[in-house]
Amino acid sequence: MGLFWARKIVEALAFWSIGNGQLSHTCSDLSPHPGQIVNFLEHSIIMNGTVKSHILAKVTWFKGLDDSIRYYFGKPVEVWHRRQYEQEGPSMFIPVHRIKSKFVYATDILMGKYVIVVCPRERYIVLPAKLDEARITCITMHEAYKVNCLNHHVLELSFYEYLDYNGPIGAEEPVHELYRYIAYRRYTRWLWHRLGKKTRKVIPSCVVSAIRTRFPSDEYTGFMYPRDY
Repeated sequence: MGLFWARKIVEALAFWSIGNGQLSHTCSDLSPHPGQIVNFLEHSIIMNGTVKSHILAKVTWFKGLDDSIRYYFGKPVEVWHRRQYEQEGPSMFIPVHRIKSKFVYATDILMGKYVIVVCPRERYIVLPAKLDEARITCITMHEAYKVNCLNHHVLELSFYEYLDYNGPIGAEEPVHELYRYIAYRRYTRWLWHRLGKKTRKVIPSCVVSAIRTRFPSDEYTGFMYPRDY
């Protein structure tokens, strides 16, 4: 196993730590946890005469706060302890492919606590062409996004198409949840046109937040890796 240091401390978000040094093997019920990457480790094993290597990051995770403080500024911005960290444990080591993104931050004192205010810096999607052509700085400001993903009348038409393929829904079916699902699909179709089976893309937090605000719910489902079924 080889160890190499990061040139500087890197701030990262990941679906990994659940607190107290423990980790989660699924990200379906987690929010990304902010931390600082201290160094990287290369782990190599020999399988059938072939050397297989993978990279792990050693991370110091910021300690969480009550939801009343954590979401003080509204999602996707979150507030965490600045001077307190989760205890050491298995969650300190994370495969680099499980890191969601970097984040930008500001420090503050909130309700008498020293805090770090975190905002995701998406690594999956940078849309220079669409942003440049519209002369905007965020994809949620794009007129095509507003029309295709937030307009109730446009989504209503896609909703009827959904019913054609999937059949009628029951009276207890959460319509807003379906509208969010349709809005996400329309967003990915607008950007990538067609994704292959089990090919998934992480949608930027700003897009998710705008859709959730337009079609709110008490419960949300985050990004999930495709399953083998």
